[in-house]
Amino acid sequence: VDWVVKRYWPEGDWSKLDPVGPSPCMIHKAQLATFVDDWLDFSMGLRSNKDAERVIQGWVQEMWGWTIAAAKHGARHKIDPAMQIE
Repeated sequence: VDWVVKRYWPEGDWSKLDPVGPSPCMIHKAQLATFVDDWLDFSMGLRSNKDAERVIQGWVQEMWGWTIAAAKHGARHKIDPAMQIE
C-alpha cells in the first residue's frame, strides 16, 4: 500500500495515515478547503488506477483519497471509537 500513498503524497508514508474515512467527520470549512481538491484528485486517481485497485478495493478508494489528502495537508483526526461503527 505504501507505493499507492507515495504516488499521491511522495514525502509521506502509510504509517502516518489516520485510520479513518471521511465520515462521520466534523471539520471547519476553511480547513476542508485546504485539501478538498487533493481529496477529489486522489480519489479519482485511485479509481482509475488498475494497480491500485488490486490493493485497495474500489468501494474504499474515496476513503483512502480522503485520508491521504488530509495527512498530506497536516489535518489530524481525533478518533473516537464510540463514533466508528462498522
